[in-house]
Amino acid sequence: MPAPIATMQNTTATGDIIMGPGCPKRLFKGMPVSLVGDAVTGAACVGTVTTSTVVKVLVQGRPPVNLGSTVVGTNPATGVPVTTAVAVCTNMTTII
Repeated sequence: MPAPIATMQNTTATGDIIMGPGCPKRLFKGMPVSLVGDAVTGAACVGTVTTSTVVKVLVQGRPPVNLGSTVVGTNPATGVPVTTAVAVCTNMTTII
């Protein structure tokens, strides 16, 4: 299902930030597009984006991250495994 694309500095449902590296050659509204495998860091989860619902588009051989993509990691304070989703995409009008 189409969903808004995520870029660097977008956040997850737990308030953690997508850090990258992303794709600096592919920009949406001046920010590099986030790709599956990009790092996520914050107070609730440190991990990577592991899945995306984008199946027909690849950027540098990887699917781009979109609203609802899954992030898997651990809580930096407790070490407990955490799964969350990309929840805030500033590019709400760019649907892929």
